[in-house]
Amino acid sequence: MRPKIYLFGDSITEESFRDGGWGASLANLFSRTVDVVLRGYSGYNSRYAAFQQVPVDEYKQNLHSIVSSLKKRWPKALILLITPPPIDEDERLRHPYAENPSGLPERTNEAACAFAKAVLKLLGNVESLW
Repeated sequence: MRPKIYLFGDSITEESFRDGGWGASLANLFSRTVDVVLRGYSGYNSRYAAFQQVPVDEYKQNLHSIVSSLKKRWPKALILLITPPPIDEDERLRHPYAENPSGLPERTNEAACAFAKAVLKLLGNVESLW
């Protein structure tokens, strides 16, 4: 049985297999040696694995629970977490996810950075996009 790399996450993960995406690049890199399995679903977050925009403390607890469950089930598995990426706030204003009467982006770099820092505090094996 060939080894597997599971890409687990939200819409960023789901869209990683588009042309030039990081998931597609990873699958190409390991094309004859490892199966790269996509398990990214738009709208998913740490609560579903455990709604979008969960509070940062809940996010930290959810990540800890997810990683603990994976380590318990597959003790030899290598787990790499990638922090949430920076937000294009201007794009969020031009194309909000929902009606946006406030005129403010529904997602900000300030908030994304707080979530990224939570990941960095929680675990050591992390790829930071900041």
